[in-house]
Amino acid sequence: MPEFVIGGSVEITGHPKKEYIGKCGKVIYVGSTPKGVNQPVDVKLPQREFEPYYGVALDDGGEVHNLKENQLRKL
Repeated sequence: MPEFVIGGSVEITGHPKKEYIGKCGKVIYVGSTPKGVNQPVDVKLPQREFEPYYGVALDDGGEVHNLKENQLRKL
């Protein structure tokens, strides 16, 4: 079960582009990807463990996609 839901308020706590760290927004997308795969896929593959990823609309008007749970904090 994903920790974050669409519409939930979050803060970005980790991202390769440091300018996103500390920005706040709302979750706009929840998807899943096989563990250990960097690019999201929306097709469920048999016998694979999946982890959620998220898209966030930032309060300042931008969007950030493909975030994992360990890159976000609930507000």
